[in-house]
Amino acid sequence: MSLPSSNRRMPLSRRIPFYAIVLGIQVVVTLALLEVGARIFDPIGISYYPNTAAFMDTMILEEPIGYRNRPGLEGNFYFHPVTINSIGLRHRELELAPDPSKYRILLVGDSVVFGVGVADEDTIARQLEDRLRENEGEIDGRAIEVVNMGVISYNTEQEMIQYRQLGQQLGPDLVLLVFSENDIEPKMWIFKKRSNSLVTLGQRSYAISLLFALWRNLKDLVWGQQPRIRESAYQEGDPQWESIASSMRELNRMTGEANVPFVLFPRNNTSDSWPLLVELAEREGFPHGLLLPARDPRWRHIDFKKLHSRGGAGHLNREGLSMYATLIHEELRSMNMLGATRETLEAQR
Repeated sequence: MSLPSSNRRMPLSRRIPFYAIVLGIQVVVTLALLEVGARIFDPIGISYYPNTAAFMDTMILEEPIGYRNRPGLEGNFYFHPVTINSIGLRHRELELAPDPSKYRILLVGDSVVFGVGVADEDTIARQLEDRLRENEGEIDGRAIEVVNMGVISYNTEQEMIQYRQLGQQLGPDLVLLVFSENDIEPKMWIFKKRSNSLVTLGQRSYAISLLFALWRNLKDLVWGQQPRIRESAYQEGDPQWESIASSMRELNRMTGEANVPFVLFPRNNTSDSWPLLVELAEREGFPHGLLLPARDPRWRHIDFKKLHSRGGAGHLNREGLSMYATLIHEELRSMNMLGATRETLEAQR
């Protein structure tokens, strides 16, 4: 006697699609719940990736610089308001011309100078300007202005092109370059990653970004810390290092022609980049300092993890960037750089 139809087992040809649909629904529901939870609780600062994707979406793509900030942009990124002025800088409005009433310092760099995870008034440039105005007053009878030239993920080549296209038109009196180890990356590396549609989709999702970060942390735990940049590029003859060296030489040449001092501030002296940068600076004749708060007695007791900005993936908050502003100010004083020209510096040697 045959069993009732309700008790019959579903044929395999129908079971496979049925289970696939059930599994698909479960995956979608799980990802949706994870997306909501990640947006609410922001575990391990995962909001950095969607925020970066959203900000990079606003960039203007153009050669030869690759990309630049969108002039006039206003919005909230990394949990803080970001305002870009009419010439594409995260700085209050200013004309693209020298200002005889200002002693103008250009602070050049990547996301650290730009100020990922802090408000406009908390960037290194703004805090350095406040310190200089408070402690130095005026220089040569002119008000001190520190211009934030930072752009997220810029490398040294882009910073040199930015100075050529924009910076020198501002008539600076001093140019400071804050160097990060990942400045050796190719100039469009962040957009090359985004050329993959799946990567682009994943960057916009909190859930997928969280899963990726957890997988990367697991690999680091099992196989050791994986390098985030190609550290082997820091050697003479490597095309990426040669791009850095030639760009710094060009920055030094352009500023020298305008009788403007150029100072290099690396943020690390423990990697392969440090001896190469020092040798380059000494060979080309431009001064260099060092931004390393962790080795300063004033801050050795601080837990630097507590100084990370929310959703900044290791970028420093206002208090952390305050240390950089302090160190830059002190270094400029010790070098007798404030108010100096290339000619006066040469005369002092």
